[in-house]
Amino acid sequence: MPTQRRMVFFSRRRRVLAATLLMVVASSSMAHGIKPKEKQFPAGVPETVQTGVREVALQVNDDGWQGPALAFAQDTRVVFVLKNTGQEKHLFVIGDAPGQRDQALMHRLMPADTYDYPNTRHLAPGNTARVGWRFNRRGTFSIRCLLPGHQANERGVMIRVSGDH
Repeated sequence: MPTQRRMVFFSRRRRVLAATLLMVVASSSMAHGIKPKEKQFPAGVPETVQTGVREVALQVNDDGWQGPALAFAQDTRVVFVLKNTGQEKHLFVIGDAPGQRDQALMHRLMPADTYDYPNTRHLAPGNTARVGWRFNRRGTFSIRCLLPGHQANERGVMIRVSGDH
């Protein structure tokens, strides 16, 4: 009989642990205003491109991304309209310094990777792309091309997101 009681104890204990973990995960994602299907990135969350949202036009040439420094209030929604005016393929990456450092390393290790993540877009010469974005976190971010050999000479486009609405 003691053996059977011990098995019930562990079974109940596992159920309580699983329920607790589920509540912690669910509450932590909702505490930051993240909807269940949103993928959080350091600079915010990707969004579906919508009409009536502020558009920000940016160009990349073989010297890097061109454009003035940008400033947004937290929770601002924008659509980046990206155009490659250069002769080479380029990459749009929005993020913070540590994330871009990691992504640059990934591109050095896998230079043939052409997969577009939610915070990236590959642009062939002459191509245009549209990326919807919501800046739901404060901080300093940048847009850079992280293809091997491109970021060394590029200043990128700096973005500052403040808590002001």
